[in-house]
Amino acid sequence: QQAEAALRLSEKRWQLAIQNDGIFDLNVETGEVFYSARWKGMLGYAADELLNDCCEWWHRIHPDDLARITLAEQRFRGGQTAHFKEEYRLRCKDGSYKWILGRAQALRDRTGQALRLIGSHTDISDRKQAEAQLRQLNAQLESRVKERTAALQVSEQRYRSLYNNTPAMMHSIDNTGRLISVSDYWLEKMGYTRAEVLYRRSTEFLTPASRRAALEIHLPEYFKTGIARNIAYQFVTKSGQVIDVLLSGVAERDDAGQIARSHAVMVDVTQQRRAEATLQEAERRWRSLLENVRLLVVGLDINGRVNYANPYLQELTGYSSDELLGHDWFTTCTPQAQQHSEREKFHKALAGPFTPHSQGTVVTRLQAERTVAWNHTVLKDEAGATIGTLSIGEDITQRAEIERLKEEFIAAVSHELRTPLTSIHGALDLLSTGLVEAASGQGQQVLKIAVEHSHRLVQLVNDILELERLDSGRVRLNPQPFTTTDLTQRVLMLSQLKAEQAKIGLQADDPGFLLSADSDRLLQVLTNLVDNAIKFSKQGSSIQIKGNCSGGHEGSGLRTVSGS
Repeated sequence: QQAEAALRLSEKRWQLAIQNDGIFDLNVETGEVFYSARWKGMLGYAADELLNDCCEWWHRIHPDDLARITLAEQRFRGGQTAHFKEEYRLRCKDGSYKWILGRAQALRDRTGQALRLIGSHTDISDRKQAEAQLRQLNAQLESRVKERTAALQVSEQRYRSLYNNTPAMMHSIDNTGRLISVSDYWLEKMGYTRAEVLYRRSTEFLTPASRRAALEIHLPEYFKTGIARNIAYQFVTKSGQVIDVLLSGVAERDDAGQIARSHAVMVDVTQQRRAEATLQEAERRWRSLLENVRLLVVGLDINGRVNYANPYLQELTGYSSDELLGHDWFTTCTPQAQQHSEREKFHKALAGPFTPHSQGTVVTRLQAERTVAWNHTVLKDEAGATIGTLSIGEDITQRAEIERLKEEFIAAVSHELRTPLTSIHGALDLLSTGLVEAASGQGQQVLKIAVEHSHRLVQLVNDILELERLDSGRVRLNPQPFTTTDLTQRVLMLSQLKAEQAKIGLQADDPGFLLSADSDRLLQVLTNLVDNAIKFSKQGSSIQIKGNCSGGHEGSGLRTVSGS
């Protein structure tokens, strides 16, 4: 009884110490159990709702836990275990189950048989729920890890397949610069097998110039930044062929931040480089042609500002490059009266149908005007938008002058031919109509005039035929000594008939001087002067041919023709 009193006192102290736990006290011999109010309250019961019977406990154990708890309780009662400590589920009043941590100690007799079992119940449902959630999270995490591992394996396989099969040169190097992997396309372009290149330094495959650039410039910078973009290198294949590449690379660093390995991709630009070289050479030749050709070349933007002027244009206009580039072409090099119209033509040509050929006037710095025949080309960008024009012109100022002189020459030749033909026609008309008898003295004079003009006509034709020799400087004068009186008399004889028909007087006042010259050329000049005087003089007027001597000695006679 003293022991029971001590035990009950201990129970009260225990209840005070652990107010959140339910307490039970089982008398093994009688089967009577004491359940504390907290014990009952954990399961949703009031203090007077349960019997003081151990069956109240057994019947509420979850079926899945019953066998395990029964075995543990038997081993505890039999003394095989010193303490009872198990986690299991008990059914609550509402039918739900609550996780309990059951702990008990046994009061035994001298033989070790249990007399009383005293213990506690602790509600561990929250902990079990947390553990269940944790297990679920762990399971999910394990599932995700497995999925991620599988995905990484697939990704690694895809990466390796892409690395090896991509149509680009790819390689990876360690921190010593030795190749640790290369793509199949790298091997194909370089002509090696993988065994021939792995663990060799990547710089071994560069040309000497590229190797120096790599070691002295690019690699030191790469080790600082860990990245390289479009570095131009030249690689040497196994057959000795040089290929141009643009290399881009990125570093992979270890935990200490040091470069552990590097991965690079190279684009073969050999054909592009060759095409660029060909284009540059073509551009150089074209620019050399434009710079040295003796033609005017000018480029204009869409606003008419000069963006190119070759040296010949600068030489012809007298403007320097700085005075032309960026300046308005029409204001600078077009006659003021034509600036507005030329600008309108330019903008219409850019907007509509384009006329590739034109002729215009260029004004030099000294305000001299040059006639230029232009060939125009409209320039467009890659999108097809017009960006300006390029014009190549030829200075045809002399040609235009020659054309003008040619027209004047034709007019003069027509006049030269008409004069003797008119005299011949008039002489023959007099003879044929019987107005003058051929056998008479006057008739003989008329015939002589016709003959003279026939000779003059032949001479004119010969002169025309010799025009080419005149242009080339091969026509020669035939100077002979003669007196001016002979010359003036011949002019009078050749022009007298025409003067009479025009009812104009014709006289000569020539004291006579000795000359040494081509008399035929002088006769042609004087006859033309007299003919023009007759043509532009009024009826009843008179024309005089005078001979003067200047210089105070013979041989410097000057013939003049005056009309009154």
